[in-house]
Amino acid sequence: MQHFVVISPDNVERSKQVLALEADKLSFIPNGVDLELFRPRNLAEQRKMSLLEKLLVKSPRGWDESGVVGSIQYARSHLETFLDGSDEFKPVLMFAGRFLRFKRLPLLIADVFVAPSENEPFGLVFLEAMASGAPVIASRSGGPLSFVVEDGDKANGWFCEEDDPVSLTRVIIESVSNQAERRRRGRNARATVVTNYAWSRVAERFEDVYQRMTRRLVPRASRLQVGPRSKASRLG
Repeated sequence: MQHFVVISPDNVERSKQVLALEADKLSFIPNGVDLELFRPRNLAEQRKMSLLEKLLVKSPRGWDESGVVGSIQYARSHLETFLDGSDEFKPVLMFAGRFLRFKRLPLLIADVFVAPSENEPFGLVFLEAMASGAPVIASRSGGPLSFVVEDGDKANGWFCEEDDPVSLTRVIIESVSNQAERRRRGRNARATVVTNYAWSRVAERFEDVYQRMTRRLVPRASRLQVGPRSKASRLG
C-alpha cells in the first residue's frame, strides 16, 4: 500500500494501530460539502411555518416510545403556540425523526442542529447544518472533535458529554437562551465549512497527496534498468 486516506483525525490513530501504517503513509482528508446546496436562506417566518406544518402535521417523522415513525403528530393549532405575541418563533425543540435523505432534513428552519450521536466517525450531517448557518450540538467524541469549536472567537457550536442527558439538556438550554450568541456561532459555523470543507478545498488536498506520491514514484521509476531491445525493435 503506497498511501491511505482517512476522513477524520480519529481514523488516523486507529489506522496506525489496526493497520500498522506509518504516519507518512497516512493522510486525513475530510468529506466535502456542497456550499450552494447547503447555505443560509433567511426564510420569512411564514415560510418557516409552512415548512413546519409539512414536517410536523402533514408528513410527521418523529416517534414516541413505540418506535413507530410518525407516531408523534401535531395539529395545525399546535403550531400557532410556537409564535409569541409579536409573531416571532419561541424556542421549539423538534425531534426530526428518521430522515432517510438529506433533502428531508429541516435545516432551513433550524436555529440549532442537535445530534448527540454515541459514535460519529466523521459527521457530514453536522457540516451540512453548519454550512446552512446553524450552530451544532454534538457529543464530545469522534469526527466532530475535529471541526466543532465550543469556546472563543471562532466558536461554532457546543459539545455535550457522551450518553449524558443532563449535559445535553444544559447545552440545549444554553443554546436557545442567547439569540445573539447562537447567531454568532451560526455565522462562524458557515465560515468554518467555507474555509475548510468546500469541495474545491478538499480537491486541493487530494491533489497535494497525488503530487507527493508522484514525486516519490518518479525517482524510483528512473532507477529501473531497461532491458535489451527485442529483436523486432532492432530490425526496425
